[in-house]
Amino acid sequence: MSKSTKSSKSGKLQRKNSPRCTNPPSQWPQAVWEKFYDQLEVKNRNRKGNPYWVKYPAPDDCPIDDLCCHRPPAGGSIGITIVHNGLEYNRPIFRMRLLLKCWKEGKLLNKADQASHLCPNNKGFICCNPEHMDPEPDKDNKARQRCPGWIWIHPYQGKEGGYWYPACTHGPPTCKVFTPKTKVPIKVAEDMAATTTTTTTTTTTTTTTTTNNNNNSNNNNNNNNNNVDNDKMSCSSTEEFLN
Repeated sequence: MSKSTKSSKSGKLQRKNSPRCTNPPSQWPQAVWEKFYDQLEVKNRNRKGNPYWVKYPAPDDCPIDDLCCHRPPAGGSIGITIVHNGLEYNRPIFRMRLLLKCWKEGKLLNKADQASHLCPNNKGFICCNPEHMDPEPDKDNKARQRCPGWIWIHPYQGKEGGYWYPACTHGPPTCKVFTPKTKVPIKVAEDMAATTTTTTTTTTTTTTTTTNNNNNSNNNNNNNNNNVDNDKMSCSSTEEFLN
């Protein structure tokens, strides 16, 4: 059996037999913080050598330049566990990275604080980028979850659109969420459909009018040509008579 296999099995056995620490993070030993920081921020590797989190670039139509979410890779774990002095410490990765950010800044989360997400990836395999989270109470966290963020302004009732509007009322920090361009409000969609119908009708009417005008013009040209021919014929007959 290889050393790495023995170490892996030993680690699993140690975690399995270790009681869980129930103390709040404010009472954790310094060594615990250092272990978490080393695994999540310095190495970003679990015992199998896989990353705890990877970068997810922003979509092409995103109005936020610095939006780069971090999430566990497909099939990866959403939590992290370390053992120190026979005690097991574990947390969800997204919350642990926020705790580490606060720890590095010399402040800790209050017991009532939650990891309030500023970005749109706050469900399922949620974003764990510490720059996309802020410690806030439950009320403020829920308010951010309903924030539309940046909204793409569509043309409406003859008014020009085609730009992003900052609708976030939170902050600092402000929310890093946005409503996609493809999500069109119902009233705007109805107006766009009506405008399209009007444009189509106008185009059809214009085409019909133009066709009729062309036909009339052609008829007039034909009549003029006939008159010219008649004049020529009359002139020819007079010349024949005179000769």
